[in-house]
Amino acid sequence: MDLTGDVAHTRLWLLAAVVLLIVLSMLLVGTGWSASVARLGGIWAGVVLLTFFTVAMTTGAAGLRTPLTVELWAPEPRAGRVDVLLNVATQISDLNRGDAAQLPLTILNEGSPALHWLFRYWQVTDVSQLATEATPALIISPSGNLSLSVKYRGEPLVLQETGAWDKVSPSNLLKWFIYRQLPVQQSSVILWGAQ
Repeated sequence: MDLTGDVAHTRLWLLAAVVLLIVLSMLLVGTGWSASVARLGGIWAGVVLLTFFTVAMTTGAAGLRTPLTVELWAPEPRAGRVDVLLNVATQISDLNRGDAAQLPLTILNEGSPALHWLFRYWQVTDVSQLATEATPALIISPSGNLSLSVKYRGEPLVLQETGAWDKVSPSNLLKWFIYRQLPVQQSSVILWGAQ
């Protein structure tokens, strides 16, 4: 949502009109019945609104909201689409060996605990560099090309995401406050399979 567009200005005017209507309603109730009734109604409306807001923020912070949103209390970096990474590796293993998690997996220069936990049932080898004549069946590397004797085909997949709080503008802050959407910085790995 861009705060400079006509649609954004219309929405901000509509928000101001709603707040003005609430204040006007409380003034009319205070004039018609009593100030204590208007105050009590305003307090109850605020309690109900804050209760719904708290439940919504709690589900987001607990990671129960789908898709995952950027929250203040969530641990970062959070896992990216690691389910896709595991599914692709499982399909490659199933096609080559007829069973999931049977191909040996080599992790090249990536010390992510989430990645190691994801492939906990696999035969995993951690290496800092590969010899040119090495031919592992599956390789996970942070980025770049492999210079090996066998040709590999790779697919970049998101491993971790971090909220880009340093790039927050007023329009992003308003969008985060309402929808919990914020630009994210992604850390990718490449899953390589021998051709």
